[in-house]
Amino acid sequence: MVKLKVRAVIFDIDGTLIDSLDVIAESLVEAAKEMGYNIESKDVKKLIGIPGKEIVKQLLKVSDPQQIKEILGKWEENQRKIYAKRVKLYPKVKETLEYLKSRGFKLATATSLTSDKAKEILRMFSIEKYFDTCVAADDVKEGKPSPDVFLEAARRLNVKTEECVVVGDTEYDILAAKAAKMKIILFNPQKQKLETIKTKPDFIMHSFQELKTLLTKDI
Repeated sequence: MVKLKVRAVIFDIDGTLIDSLDVIAESLVEAAKEMGYNIESKDVKKLIGIPGKEIVKQLLKVSDPQQIKEILGKWEENQRKIYAKRVKLYPKVKETLEYLKSRGFKLATATSLTSDKAKEILRMFSIEKYFDTCVAADDVKEGKPSPDVFLEAARRLNVKTEECVVVGDTEYDILAAKAAKMKIILFNPQKQKLETIKTKPDFIMHSFQELKTLLTKDI
């Protein structure tokens, strides 16, 4: 079997670098309630990984651009009220990023967040210095599960797609990485059963400590 030479690691943000899924879901549930809609947190979590406006469209069955904008605004407002208090980096994230940089890996984030929001989060947790670039949903034509964000990250890092490994937490990350011809490591910190995931990742990790081991070997 031909072994892969990894030069770059591309990370999702929400649910991968930061433990934020509960806050994201709860914030949308509350925003929807304020607008007269009833949705459940578990249904929001199933869609986290695609752009926010697509989540709103699918769950609330809303198509009017102005109404979508208003719901997104309330969602963002609700998140801001509790984000800094409840959201944290997953354990060993900073140490792992520091280690990977010291080993010469190029690092990027590729997210379904907007560019402003993504950069704000990276600054909030003081990890923006580790990344060579940050690709967001508004930087590309199509969000995940399209491969656009990952392909753009590779382009900016000046590496071949086959030299990239993606680290993400949803099936949307898997689908996008596979479409980009990149290896994908699924981050599964809760060790959840993965029967519902139809497209399987190349590797699974349960902690960032495991990422060090994976990436210091040829995978």
